[in-house]
Amino acid sequence: MVVAIVGDLDLQTVAQTQAFLRHATARSPRHLVIDMAGVTFLSSSGISLLIGAGNARPARKGAALELRTVETRLHFVGARGNPHVERALSLLGLLDHFDTAPDLDTLLARLQESG
Repeated sequence: MVVAIVGDLDLQTVAQTQAFLRHATARSPRHLVIDMAGVTFLSSSGISLLIGAGNARPARKGAALELRTVETRLHFVGARGNPHVERALSLLGLLDHFDTAPDLDTLLARLQESG
C-alpha cells in the first residue's frame, strides 16, 4: 500500500493523517509505503506520528494511537531529497531510523530482490 502525504504534516493535520493511516492499515498490508516527496513542512507532531508509525504494535481494543500491526513493514520514499523532511529527520538523527528509498521504483526493486 502506498500513501502520499502532501502539504504540511503538523499539529493541525497529524490527527487526520493518523486516522487515515489507521484506516489504510486495518487489513494489515505487508508493506506500507509513505511517500514524503510532497511534504512542505514537518513539525515535531508530524515527526512523532512517523516514529509512532514505525514503532506501532498490534492494535488493542480501545487503543487510540496504534496505527498498524507488527506484520506491516514501513517504508518512506521521497524523504531524502525533500529538504523539509530530510533536514528535520537528520537534525534529530532519525533519517537512518527509517527504511528510505529515493523513489517508489527503487524501493520496489529492492523489495523484490530481498524477496
